[in-house]
Amino acid sequence: MLAAAAFAGRRIGLLPLHPSWLKLADRACLVRAERARRELDWRPVHSAVDVATELAAGLREHTSGGSPPLNPDPMRFRPGRPTHQDQRPGHRDERR
Repeated sequence: MLAAAAFAGRRIGLLPLHPSWLKLADRACLVRAERARRELDWRPVHSAVDVATELAAGLREHTSGGSPPLNPDPMRFRPGRPTHQDQRPGHRDERR
């Protein structure tokens, strides 16, 4: 259901995020760090809560830190067709 809503939002120009990013996020693996902690005495510098909070704030404020490639000019609202082609295998572009 979320994927269908994301696809619809993308098609009408409300969401700049391609629905495939949701699939990617859903399939992302979690990393177990016990061995790094035990053998390398590794400790995370930032907590997961801090990172999630900063990510949510960045999304809300449309910022991404000091990296210009990751912080483009805000996209103005343009109803209609998405600006990028669908990356799904076997998907045909209807404009052809």
